[in-house]
Amino acid sequence: MDVKDRIDIAWIDKGAERVITLLNEGRENSMALFVGGCVRNALIGAGTTDIDIATIHTPQQTTEILSADGIQVIPTGVDHGTVTAVIDSVHYEITTLRRDIETTGRHAVVAFTAEWREDAMRRDFTMNTLLADCDGNVYEPLGLGVEDAKSGRVVFVGEAEERIKEDYLRILRFFRFHAFYGKGAPDEAALQACADLSDQIATLSKERIAQEFLKIMAAPDPAAVLVLMYKARVLPDLFSKDYDAAVLARLQSQDVITRLIVLGGFSVRALDVFANTMTLSNKQQKRYVDILAAADLLREGQDAKVVIYHKGNEITAQALLLRAAQKDQKPDLYICQNWEAPAFPVSGEDLKQAGIDQGPEMGRILRELEDYWLQNDFAPDKLSLLARIK
Repeated sequence: MDVKDRIDIAWIDKGAERVITLLNEGRENSMALFVGGCVRNALIGAGTTDIDIATIHTPQQTTEILSADGIQVIPTGVDHGTVTAVIDSVHYEITTLRRDIETTGRHAVVAFTAEWREDAMRRDFTMNTLLADCDGNVYEPLGLGVEDAKSGRVVFVGEAEERIKEDYLRILRFFRFHAFYGKGAPDEAALQACADLSDQIATLSKERIAQEFLKIMAAPDPAAVLVLMYKARVLPDLFSKDYDAAVLARLQSQDVITRLIVLGGFSVRALDVFANTMTLSNKQQKRYVDILAAADLLREGQDAKVVIYHKGNEITAQALLLRAAQKDQKPDLYICQNWEAPAFPVSGEDLKQAGIDQGPEMGRILRELEDYWLQNDFAPDKLSLLARIK
């Protein structure tokens, strides 16, 4: 393969370089190269986290070569050609070049190959087919990818419809990649194929849908890509009739759950609608309810300090961001960043000592004292509060 471009190699750590060097040792032609997202991101100047490596070696050969040098190798997905090397607690995923024999949705029967082009043909987008060596040389096994990545064109490898039928999750991946890496209008052929096959998303598990959709909601500007998804009839049931795209565009929060509240039309009932399509964890659902409740308190005129006392600083900050987006105002998070709610100074034990028996009456008195304390800006101390007991 000819060199098509050059990238900065600062992201290649010593462990990755060691793996590549060992797998290529004694070979004139490359037996292992960096592949996919790490190369793409280095090319466009985005951050690189996960490092993936493709190799001509079989999983057994890869394991033998690396183990002989004292590297731990985990057989994470041998049937599909993948092993993971662990060096100083850092994981490097190494996958043998493959070609598809049979594909049925997410599952594929593969055969190993020594051809870089065959392996590239089974990938989703041209920008993900790019390869690189430790010197920063970039290769295009399909003669495509470099310009697509640089210009922000998310283009399927080969026929869009064929790639999507191999795994219908690629519909959502297309919109995610456009949200993060796309520039200008999306590829028309890809968009049309996504629209034509959008009803097949229902065949995916709710867990997979949630995982990919929440990544879309984490994009720098999810409002823009959601417009494209809605027009393409992709997951239309997730869009509340009260959803306001302008509010989401104004929202100065990167929090995915806060963004979901906008998509759900500021309704707790949206969680039931979401559940028909995707699975949110109990923790995510609780966060949705808490932020929405805090936003409702603010909408009803409750002081931000009181909301912080009940919901905490971080939840209240998200609620303030929601309210600011709704009102098209600049958010003011000063109180959340510079004030901590004090603890209520009166306990049930204090009331016992004051002669109040444990039970409903004690609970009523505690609530009344707490309400008085909150209404007076947390100022009354224990003695003054106990003095109010009648």
